[in-house]
Amino acid sequence: MTVTDTPDDGLAPPPCGNSDWQQILSFFLALSVAIVIAEGLNWLAWSVSRYMRRKSDSSFPQTDRDMVAGVDLLFPLGWGGAVLGAGLLFLSHMLYGPSPCKPAKLDIRYLAAAFTLGYGLLVVTAVGLDIALKYTNRSKSCV
Repeated sequence: MTVTDTPDDGLAPPPCGNSDWQQILSFFLALSVAIVIAEGLNWLAWSVSRYMRRKSDSSFPQTDRDMVAGVDLLFPLGWGGAVLGAGLLFLSHMLYGPSPCKPAKLDIRYLAAAFTLGYGLLVVTAVGLDIALKYTNRSKSCV
């Protein structure tokens, strides 16, 4: 690789070079709590849907139960999940969400942005893992 356009004064400073450990720790703490809450909601929805499926086993034919069993409303996969994840990450950015470069203000806007950031990262990760699993399964079936 070659560098063609470099400034004469050297490297640019890092984007948030004046952050201290408290700002970085508060960012990771807010992100971790948001991810735990989103995963807890996903587990709760999974438990309720599993209970409802078990309770209504006799009222649905087998084919209808199989179609309903694969639906995940909190972490959708495919294009819907990619759009939802990107939208949540963009919303977190627009709300000026948690960042290791600025101190945390525990107001409702910060908490909403932390939740959308954590939820968006989980959805994007679920979509990425789904694509990776489909790709590896497809490459194994071709061999």
